[in-house]
Amino acid sequence: MELPLFVVHGAIVWKVLLVALVSVSLVLVERWRRRTERHRVVAEVEARLGQVTPVEAGAVVLRGRIEKGAATTTVTVAKREISVSERSAELLLDVGGEQVTIAGAVEVRHGSHEAPSFFRRSHRRTVNAGDEVCVAGTAARVDGANASYREANVKWTLVDAQIAAVRPAARPAPPRRVAAVTTVVLLTAVWYGALNIVGSNALKVAIKGELTDSVGNLDAIAIAAAMPGSRDTALEVLERRVKTQLERSEAWLQTRLTLLDLRGDCGDARLLFDLLRLEEALAAARACGDSALATRALAFLGRFEEAWNASRRDEDPYTIATLAFATARWNEAAEAIEALAALADQRERSPNYTGADAAFAVTRLRCFAALVRTFGGAQNAIASVPGAASSAPCEMYAALARPPGEQAAALAAIVPDGVSKTMIDELRALAGDASTLSGHDGICDTLVFEMLPHPFMWLAARQLEANLVMDKPAQLRLIDKHAALLVHRGDLAGARQQLAEARTLDPNFVPLDSEEVALALVDPTAPMPTQVRWMHPWIADAYAIRVGRPWRSEGLSDCPERTNVAIERAQAGNGTDLAAALRECHRLDWRAIRPVLLGVGPRIKHGRDEVARVVRLIFDESTSLVNESRSLANEMNTFRYLPNVAGHRNVARLLGDEEEAVRLQTILDRYAAMFADPQRLLAFLLLHE
Repeated sequence: MELPLFVVHGAIVWKVLLVALVSVSLVLVERWRRRTERHRVVAEVEARLGQVTPVEAGAVVLRGRIEKGAATTTVTVAKREISVSERSAELLLDVGGEQVTIAGAVEVRHGSHEAPSFFRRSHRRTVNAGDEVCVAGTAARVDGANASYREANVKWTLVDAQIAAVRPAARPAPPRRVAAVTTVVLLTAVWYGALNIVGSNALKVAIKGELTDSVGNLDAIAIAAAMPGSRDTALEVLERRVKTQLERSEAWLQTRLTLLDLRGDCGDARLLFDLLRLEEALAAARACGDSALATRALAFLGRFEEAWNASRRDEDPYTIATLAFATARWNEAAEAIEALAALADQRERSPNYTGADAAFAVTRLRCFAALVRTFGGAQNAIASVPGAASSAPCEMYAALARPPGEQAAALAAIVPDGVSKTMIDELRALAGDASTLSGHDGICDTLVFEMLPHPFMWLAARQLEANLVMDKPAQLRLIDKHAALLVHRGDLAGARQQLAEARTLDPNFVPLDSEEVALALVDPTAPMPTQVRWMHPWIADAYAIRVGRPWRSEGLSDCPERTNVAIERAQAGNGTDLAAALRECHRLDWRAIRPVLLGVGPRIKHGRDEVARVVRLIFDESTSLVNESRSLANEMNTFRYLPNVAGHRNVARLLGDEEEAVRLQTILDRYAAMFADPQRLLAFLLLHE
C-alpha cells in the first residue's frame, strides 16, 4: 500500500494548515479593521466638513488646498500614546482664493498618506502640497505692519491647527502588543479546535469504514491522520488495519514499518526485533535514537564487542554487567555488580522490601562481584565481604571461587535449605557432578517448547569427557541433553551420533524413539522412524503430517478450513495454497503453525519459496523480544531469545530458505562460542539468581 501525503506528512500538514488559517484570519481581521476605521474616519471628516466656516477672526473650520509645504504627525503606540508632529517652515493654505498661513504647531488628524508600522509601534499621518484638507483652528487677520505677509498677499494666519485630508487614507493604527498577541492566540486556539473537530469526525467515519488496498488524501483515515488530536489514533488504527486486513507481503511489512515509525517510540525497531530482522532493527533503533534498543540489537546479533564499544551504549548496570560477561571483562563486570549493590542499598524500604531484604541483596551482590573478580585473576575476597559468613549465596560463591577440581566437593559440602537447593543442584551440574541431573529436557522438549536446554548443557561435552566413571542412567541423561543442545546449535550430525551412542548403551532407553523422531523432524535429509514405541505428545502432529497421515486442526488461524485444505495439498507436494492461506488469513497462531511447518516443510515440492517468504513475516505475537522484559540481562540470562532464533532457523532450513537459515545460524554460533566458556556461562546463570 502506498501511503498518501496526508498520512506520511500529516504532522507537518496540520501545522502548515493551522499557520495558513491563522494568517488568512489575520488578513481578514486587518481588512475588517481597515473598513471599520475608514467608515469612522469618513464619518468624522464629513461631520467636520459640515462645520466649515468662512475665513474670519476667531475659531474657524476651513476647507481648502495646501498650496505650499507639508505636515506630518507620528503617533507611537506604547503604554501610552506619544504624538510628535513635524511641519514645513512655510505651510500655506488656499481657501477660495484667500491665502491663510498656518503658523505654530499642527496636528494631522487624518492624512492623505498614512503608514502604520506594527514593528515600530507607530502610525505616521501626512498631508502634502496639493491635498484638499479641512483645518480647524483659530484665525487672525495679518497685521498690516508685517511686510512679508503683505508681499505674499497673505491676509490671515491660523494657529492650533488640526488638519484632516478631505480624502483620507484612513489606515487603522497598529494594535497594541497585548491586543495583537491575544488576537493571534485566540485565532490559533479557535482554528486548532476546529482542526481537532475535523479530525475527530473524520476518525469516527474511518473507524466505521473498511480499509481498501489504497488510501487517498481525501479518505477519512488520511484526513484524521493530518489533523491534531486525531493523528496518533488514526495512525494506530491504520497500522492495525494494515496488519489484520491486508495480505502479508514485503510491501505490507514496509507499510507497517512506515506507520510505526510515524507513530514514534521506535515501534518499527520493535517489530523488526520480533521478526528477528536484527540488522534492520539495529538501524531503526539508531535512527530513532534509542541507545538501549541499539545495544540490545548488537547483543542479540552476538556482536558483543561492538555493543560494548558503542558510542551511545546503554548504561544500565545490568546491561553493562551482561556485556562485560559476554566479553570477559571481569573487572568492569564486578564494578557493574557493585553498582547494582549500591542501588539495592538505596532502594526505598517497604513491606515488600524490608531492611533485611536490602541487607541480603547487598551482601549477595557484593559476594557475586568478588567471585567475578576471581574470574579475572584476583584473589578470592568473598570472606572479607561484610555479612558473607551468614549468607547462603556467599557460601555458594566461595565454593565456586575455588579451583575447578575442588568446586564439586565444596558445593557438595553445603547443606542447602529449601530455597537454595535447586540452585545448588544446578551449580553442582555445572561443576561436573552429573548425578544431580534431573528431568528430561531432551530434543522433544527443546523443539516443541522452544526452550533452550538448561545452561549446564552447554558444558555437557566436557562433563561426558570428565566423568569417566558414571552410572548408566546419569550418562544416558547427559547424552540425551547434549544431543538436545547439539540440535539447538544446528549440529544435526553430532546429535545423531549422540543418540546412536545412547542406543548402544541401552537399546531400551525410553526417550530414544521420540528423540529420533524429533531429530528427523528438523533434518530434511533424515528418514523418519516408522516403529515408535512412545512419542512425545507435542510432536505427534508434526510426525503425522510428515508421514502423510490425514490431519486437521481448528486452532491455526481465523480461516481453519482453508488452512487445513492447504496443508493437505502441501502434504501432497503443492505449497501454493498454503502460502496463500498464510498471506491472507489474518490471525495466525505461530506456536500452532510452527509444528505444522516442521512436519510439512520437506514434503513441499512446488511453491516452497512462496511459503518461505511469507513465513519470514510471521512471529509469535504473545511475547515480544523487547516488550516482555526491558532488561537485556534478563533476556540473555533466561535464554528466552535464542530458542526463538533456533525455532525460526529450523523452519527456514526445512523450507529450503538457506539464506535465512544461515543468517540465524550465524547468530547461534556467536552465542555458542561465548557460552562455551564455563565462567561466562556461570556468570549469566548467577546474575538473576
